[in-house]
Amino acid sequence: FMGAKEVTQAEWTTLAGDLNPSCNQNGSSTLSACGGSNANPTGPVERLDWYAAVGYANARSESEGLTPCYTYTVTRSESWLDGDHIFALATPPGSYLPTLNCTGYRLPTEAEWEYAARAGTTGAIYNAANPLTPTQAELNLIAWSSAISGNRTRAGGALAANNWGLFDMLGNVYEYQWDTYAAYPTTAVTDPLGAVSGNRGIKGNALNEGVRTDFRTARRYSFSEGLNPLGNVGFRLVRTAVLPVAQSACPTGYHVNTADKVCSPDTIACSSTTSTTLLTSTQTWNGTAYGACTP
Repeated sequence: FMGAKEVTQAEWTTLAGDLNPSCNQNGSSTLSACGGSNANPTGPVERLDWYAAVGYANARSESEGLTPCYTYTVTRSESWLDGDHIFALATPPGSYLPTLNCTGYRLPTEAEWEYAARAGTTGAIYNAANPLTPTQAELNLIAWSSAISGNRTRAGGALAANNWGLFDMLGNVYEYQWDTYAAYPTTAVTDPLGAVSGNRGIKGNALNEGVRTDFRTARRYSFSEGLNPLGNVGFRLVRTAVLPVAQSACPTGYHVNTADKVCSPDTIACSSTTSTTLLTSTQTWNGTAYGACTP
């Protein structure tokens, strides 16, 4: 399952309180101004690094009683929501997703993102009458670019969706991917995860790009995990639809979580503001108790 829209500032502040990192926080802020005193709740949250996006995914999972998808080592006492730590969850890099088998929220892989963005189409953009020669007018129907955005982010869902009901897969803000940026494999692969370190991929183009030829669902960029970009990088969340129930499906160091029948790590690094250490879990597998985050 993929979020129909990019994560909004309203969704972010529901968990983060008033800690909103976004440049575009009111109706007149632009990338050059980068700031504002009024909330822009329907616009995408942006100007946050990859670790903060991962931290939000885990926090949202916990808030809904789902198993977090990511484990990591927090090297400072703050949580991902505190002060400037909102921009840097873990230093050095330490967030891992060894499988897609979790019930919680996560970032899409590059393969998942592009497959969803195309929604069964094969052209440069997903609404072109002629896939080889899309027009600027066609792009303006689906993507906030500098041609129509006024150089600021806009409300998610205001333009046309793709064939699968997903909005802003092109334009508004770039979107973080799970994968690190690397050359594509030379042979066919299924559901690739990429390496666990390196610059992370971003997809989707952004509000400050203007010409139609800049916009392609296949276009890919990378961004350092720990840098704080300007207000043109955000994210959307996904959840895995098909989950394993057998222990044999779990990698080493993982067990079947008896509550939701998915692979969970044998030890869990806590990420919520009220839980910073491992406490005794009420969940067991084959009589063995495993650590879990508990307020």
